[in-house]
Amino acid sequence: AIFQFVFGIWENRPVIAVYEEGEAAVTRELEAEGAAEIVRARSSDDVKRMVERKRADVGLVLDEEAREKIAAGEAVPVDLYVNGESLAKNRVIAAASITGALRAVSPGVPEVEFEVIKLGEERALTIMEIFLPFIVIYVILLGGLMLTASFLVDEKEKRTLAALLVTPVTLSEVLLAFGTVGAVVSLA
Repeated sequence: AIFQFVFGIWENRPVIAVYEEGEAAVTRELEAEGAAEIVRARSSDDVKRMVERKRADVGLVLDEEAREKIAAGEAVPVDLYVNGESLAKNRVIAAASITGALRAVSPGVPEVEFEVIKLGEERALTIMEIFLPFIVIYVILLGGLMLTASFLVDEKEKRTLAALLVTPVTLSEVLLAFGTVGAVVSLA
């Protein structure tokens, strides 16, 4: 929950570049959904440039013929331009938003086949980038364990642990208290 809160602060919405000929009903529907940031492009080449230059995660071009087929509920292939470095999460959200918008403007259920075209470089993760989250978690857990262990060793050397065990406090309660302090300090 803590990691979800900390890393969820910088959550960003996907950016979809859209060029639609005609009345732009799909674009209006995408803007109404609010799941993604919509950027209206002036041409299909403008959509491609925006995706290549990383100003948009996904690009959608709907010409008049495709719009007519969607409105009629017919099968239609739609090119979906995707930036190679965009997050998979953003791609999925964008594709779901586009599918929802296409279904909303069609009287029936249109059969849309997305032809995914990757633009730009697809950067592979390095070994360090893959293992960095595990290393950070390991360091935090190790710090909490070492802190708790050092507290217990210090109490035993000062002989205050034996004095604590004479009181009505049980050994498990003492260990739980030291563990809680170590966990709180390591997370902080």
